[in-house]
Amino acid sequence: MNILVTGATGFIGSHLVEALVDKGYKVYGLFRDNKKSEFLRRLGAKPVYGDLLNKDSLINALKNIDVVFHLAAALHANTKSKKTFFDVNVLGTKNLIEACLESKVKKFVHCSSVGVHGITKRLANEDSPCKPTTDYDKSKYSAEKLVRNYLNNKMDITIVRPAAIVYGPRDFSAMYGLFKAIESKKFMIIGDGRNIIHMIYVKNLVHGMILASENKIANGQTYILADETLTTVRDIQNIIAKTLNTPKNNFHIPIWFATLLALNFEILSRIIKFSPPLTFSRVSFLTSNRAYNISKAKRELGFKSWISLQQGIQETVDWYIKNGYLKLR
Repeated sequence: MNILVTGATGFIGSHLVEALVDKGYKVYGLFRDNKKSEFLRRLGAKPVYGDLLNKDSLINALKNIDVVFHLAAALHANTKSKKTFFDVNVLGTKNLIEACLESKVKKFVHCSSVGVHGITKRLANEDSPCKPTTDYDKSKYSAEKLVRNYLNNKMDITIVRPAAIVYGPRDFSAMYGLFKAIESKKFMIIGDGRNIIHMIYVKNLVHGMILASENKIANGQTYILADETLTTVRDIQNIIAKTLNTPKNNFHIPIWFATLLALNFEILSRIIKFSPPLTFSRVSFLTSNRAYNISKAKRELGFKSWISLQQGIQETVDWYIKNGYLKLR
């Protein structure tokens, strides 16, 4: 079985590559930057060049490929352009799925996001309304709708929606910033910290994605993948602080004050061009509920979050410390 992973040099993609290699698959990793090809080789994958915005390059990369995991995307962490989100996440997906059909790929696993549901008042499932709020989440929802247009073609298609926060070794997104802030005792909870932010450890996520690729029942289906433990912001802070042997900061910021700070940061960032430490979307994310029902994935795929929250955070902290990104007190 020959498998191609887009976004293979990224955080989730690199863990997926490792898991697929461990299962004995022949894995190919799509890359644009030649400097990252050696990283793919170290993971056990064969690097192949391809650009989502260049369909011809994708046709070449898909020779003899049976299964494609599509993880590559323009992320909200490193772009603010609506056009970039649309070009990469929607048009790029269109180019890839059409190239897969031309290349007679048998299975296409599309990685979306639970962000398509927006803020959840109760446990959202795959049939819950989709009300994305950010430009990134809107582009992911548009990509989902595009992918579904190809469901009746001769290729199995499955959509997976990872939880609001994916964390683990090699992650340098906002979650790493949270670890750093707690380590330095600078993390402050906005509001009361009782809101739920559903997480998933990266190894649990790739386990679920592989199950979705291997199970025939998953054809034409969408699955939310999240850990079984529901966590509040306060829970997350407490577990990370305990793991780092760091006293937790009990200082809270009122939501109205955080919103005012975000407004000033965003105005200032437009004037002197810097990345604001606090934004409206970040305040919303840290103070609203984003919780999900994973019973469909458990029932149909046999999905289970084998690694607990405590173990996942411990493994993440151990990796950060080993590589010099955090210090244990």
